[in-house]
Amino acid sequence: AVRRGGLTPQDVFFDFLTFTLASGDESLCEAGAETLKAVRQAKHRFPKSFTLLGVSNISYGLAPPARRALNTVFLHHAVEHGLDAAILHAGRIEPLSLLDAETVSRCEDLIYNRRSGAGTPLEALLAHFKVRPSGAGRELTAVSRQPSAVGDFVLAGDRAGITDAVS
Repeated sequence: AVRRGGLTPQDVFFDFLTFTLASGDESLCEAGAETLKAVRQAKHRFPKSFTLLGVSNISYGLAPPARRALNTVFLHHAVEHGLDAAILHAGRIEPLSLLDAETVSRCEDLIYNRRSGAGTPLEALLAHFKVRPSGAGRELTAVSRQPSAVGDFVLAGDRAGITDAVS
């Protein structure tokens, strides 16, 4: 149908929809993994076409620090699965390198619905962020890391640090 309409595969964007993992609804607990699987399958079947995803839908309803972390990890995995374009607020995504390993693991457990222990991956992520101080999105590893170059501040999205470093 696309070719009959005069479009080429390069003219096509597959726009995926994912559902929030924050609702706790058991029928949606595979939404993250299923979305990533669909992106990979589309790229495999239609390699010259493009994939698009509203990334932050995955975290709708979470507190900002948890939402920022989940969006960051989900975006990373979506790109690994073949995502070409993302709808997101760039200021609400952290560089993956600034997230500590436990935060990444908790987010991946939720995305892939990996269960361990009695609780759900959502409960584990919520507990992980509950024990962290307010502003948890920023302290993830950035606090323990002493940027030594302007580039480090750029990667961290730290405007004040950049200003201080070049002053």
